[in-house]
Amino acid sequence: MGSVEAYDGTTVMAADRTPLVPEAWVVDAACKGQTHLFFPPLAERPQARVRREAQARVLCASCPVELQCRGFART
Repeated sequence: MGSVEAYDGTTVMAADRTPLVPEAWVVDAACKGQTHLFFPPLAERPQARVRREAQARVLCASCPVELQCRGFART
C-alpha cells in the first residue's frame, strides 16, 4: 500500500511511506475513473465546459462521500 509503478516498471513509494491516496473515503467516490469531467481538455469551448461541469455536478450530487470530498478539496 502506498506504492506505485514507475514508467520503467519499478515500484516507488512516498518518502515518508504514507499512502499515496490520503483518504479512505476515496474508495467509495462516485467519480472514480471519471477525471474527464473534472479536468478540461485543451482549448475546451465554453458550451462544452458548461455541459461537462453540469455532468460533474450531477455525479457529485449522487455521491455518498460528497461532504468528505468537498472538505478535502478545500484544503
